[in-house]
Amino acid sequence: MADFKTCVRCSGVYVGSICPTCVDAMPAPEPSPDPLRPGQSFRGLEVVERLGRGGMGVVYKARQPALGRFVALKVLRPDKAGQADWQARFEREARALAGLSHSGIVAVHDFGVEEDLFFLTMEFVDGSDLWARMAGRRLPTDEALAIATQICDALAYAHAAGIVHRDIKPGNVLIDGTGRVKIADFGLAKLAGPASDAMLTQSGVSMGTHAYMAPEQMENTRDVDHRADLYAAGVVLYEMLTGELPVGRFEPPSAKGADARLDAVVLRALAKDPSRRHPDAAELKEDLARAVAARPEPAKHTSRIWLLAPAALLLAVAGLLLLRSRKMEEPRAQEPAPVPADPAAFEEVRAFTGHDGAVWCVAVAPDGRAVASGGKDRTLRLWPEGRVLPGHEDAVLSVAVSPDGRTVASGGRDRTVRLWPISGGEGRVLARHEDAVRTVAFRPDGRAVASGSPDGVVKIWDLDGREIGAISETLNWVTCMAYGPDGTVLATGNLEKTVRILDAAPLKGTKTLRGHDGKILGVAFGPDGKTLASASEDGTVRLWDLAAGKELLNLRGHSGPVASVSFHPAGKALASAGEDGTIRIWDAESGRELRRLAGHAGAVQSVAFGADGRTLASGGRDGTVRLWGPRR
Repeated sequence: MADFKTCVRCSGVYVGSICPTCVDAMPAPEPSPDPLRPGQSFRGLEVVERLGRGGMGVVYKARQPALGRFVALKVLRPDKAGQADWQARFEREARALAGLSHSGIVAVHDFGVEEDLFFLTMEFVDGSDLWARMAGRRLPTDEALAIATQICDALAYAHAAGIVHRDIKPGNVLIDGTGRVKIADFGLAKLAGPASDAMLTQSGVSMGTHAYMAPEQMENTRDVDHRADLYAAGVVLYEMLTGELPVGRFEPPSAKGADARLDAVVLRALAKDPSRRHPDAAELKEDLARAVAARPEPAKHTSRIWLLAPAALLLAVAGLLLLRSRKMEEPRAQEPAPVPADPAAFEEVRAFTGHDGAVWCVAVAPDGRAVASGGKDRTLRLWPEGRVLPGHEDAVLSVAVSPDGRTVASGGRDRTVRLWPISGGEGRVLARHEDAVRTVAFRPDGRAVASGSPDGVVKIWDLDGREIGAISETLNWVTCMAYGPDGTVLATGNLEKTVRILDAAPLKGTKTLRGHDGKILGVAFGPDGKTLASASEDGTVRLWDLAAGKELLNLRGHSGPVASVSFHPAGKALASAGEDGTIRIWDAESGRELRRLAGHAGAVQSVAFGADGRTLASGGRDGTVRLWGPRR
């Protein structure tokens, strides 16, 4: 019979030696330090810069003076180096690449262990990966086909050598400045002959990337054949043609605006039954060539008068709709703005349930009529209707609503920044990071989104997904972020117990605020832009004079970490969310606690005021979203 225990910390019931609720509540561990630094020498190489950091290793651009060339140096992360399964996966990549020599596959130069570091030197590809090339948008058909054709060539060669990649995805498709494609990262490859699949599959290492995995690969990774790679190539092709992933009961590419001649080819590659897919990569390539060579369907000849008549009708209807729209907008423009309420008198108004697990983040539309929430269950939800916005492949960590109230931005552990129309419709990937997207924020003019990651990178994107600013410095695990009211500055919190103030254009650090004794978990600007509030793991909320860079107030009251903070739009009060299960309302001038709100059955992870000043939303580990406001 199971031995049930009661946790002394959270009072939860569990079986075993460790309370899973408390383990889940622990903050994420600090990232392991990079094994090498720019300027450092390693085995006759000069490290130039870090190119990326993944779950297994860190990749650097390095100079090899003896041969007058650049190479890519991949080093197993120190926190993985002592684990046999990760060592086996690293060695597997070296063995796979060593047996391949093809223009479409990254070449390996050397592999070994030096100074306790497992390393792999490879051909340096001067360009970007396919994820960066797409940036959440569809590619022109010609470009997508050129890339797909080269992927097929590389796969055909690897498969003929008895190697199945098992992790084909945009991040592993590198493209140089001339448009040449190189397949990379053979760490999950299935090799010809006896291999160590048993170790990899039993170790708990994720065998592939879920969104690109064939159905049979999800069920049994070890027994898949080359057709699993063809399925993944089909997913990549669909994504290039539509800008979206083929999730659930997806539509053919032509329904998203792609060339209809490619529908049959793509759908065949995405067949759930491997026997219905192309027999090999060469056939997939030929099928694509045949499709684009086919004559387009001839246009139907229609009387010009019948072409003009609908056009005239559309113009007339458009005119009527415009007139009606203006008439509807006139009285709305005359409606008085809602009067902000005193948050010291707030009480719980409503509770929403629907998330399956902790709610990590909440945001309120400016008019207070909609609340967005993101959670551990990988969903973004809109309240009060509870509409689910699917798309993220892992937990949703941050959410923001645009100043005009029309768009929601979200950031997730799947490394994506996504945009969603509040009125309905499908979301889209705006941008991708190399690490989880821990925090997102709209610029006050609504024309850009900032995002931050645990790898210390902060980026700013326009709404077309173009990167318009980036900084990494030594920010070390960006945990939270907020724009100043005029959009010229950003504040970021990090694991180093400091708040960094950044100029937004160009993006650069200007000031560091020190005083907390724990990690920074939340930041918020006062409405005048002169004051900043920060929430910390040390259990305090601190107010800062930004001009002087000095601490104004230290607000103590929570009995544990403070996860989030938000200013009331009137500027005289602020709210904080604590892991002690309470929300505190504070006087922003005196630091006095005005009210304590209790309702969540567990830690409160996020809190946010609406710009209307009458709505406060909170999300907690109990899986609920709660609204607080004046008594109705």
